[in-house]
Amino acid sequence: MALTDQQLQRAAKAVGTPLYAYSAEALRARVRAVKAALPMAEFVYSLKANPNITLVQTLTREGMGVEFCSIFELEACLIAGVSPGEMIFVGPAKSKADIVRAMQV
Repeated sequence: MALTDQQLQRAAKAVGTPLYAYSAEALRARVRAVKAALPMAEFVYSLKANPNITLVQTLTREGMGVEFCSIFELEACLIAGVSPGEMIFVGPAKSKADIVRAMQV
């Protein structure tokens, strides 16, 4: 679904800019297409790209896992309802507190 210029202008006026609008329907369709093309592959979304809660929920509902590299991103995963078994903690700069928090979930 594409938004009209008028719809985008109303949304920008209501919430301010920058404004990012996503089509959950288009996103789901693309995920399904990629998964169908590569049925043996497992897919993991990086919250570093965009930690938007609704985006993460949409992707995980399509069977994608998530990877996070900060406690902020971990908390976003938890808010989105991602189960710990679907998460991967990556990145070289982990503090002891980060590791302890990740292990708590």
